[in-house]
Amino acid sequence: MTTIKGGAQALVLVLMAGAMVAGCARTTERITFNGVFYKQKSKAASRDNRERFVVTVPRVNRGYDGALAAGAYEGKRYCVQNFGTSEVEWYISPLAPRGTVQPNGNKLTFTGKCVLW
Repeated sequence: MTTIKGGAQALVLVLMAGAMVAGCARTTERITFNGVFYKQKSKAASRDNRERFVVTVPRVNRGYDGALAAGAYEGKRYCVQNFGTSEVEWYISPLAPRGTVQPNGNKLTFTGKCVLW
């Protein structure tokens, strides 16, 4: 059996502590909506026009209102990340009156366009 001595033991402890903190950071960085984490995704509607995008929010059964908020957030995030603007012109909107957008199975889909200056 091999034992770790002095500086090597300290290095192992620092690496273990770093790994533990990194693992915790992932869950604390998650943004929740109405206390629920949704794995929303966005993508360009087409290769030719990246300003237009599609947002999908799965697991609507966890909460319709939270899924709407997650969709609105993801649309703004897409525009900020790709164009530096948070202005969105929605075609199918998460900001519409409640019940306007109906789930397709257990998923909501929104479409919009980033408004450029």
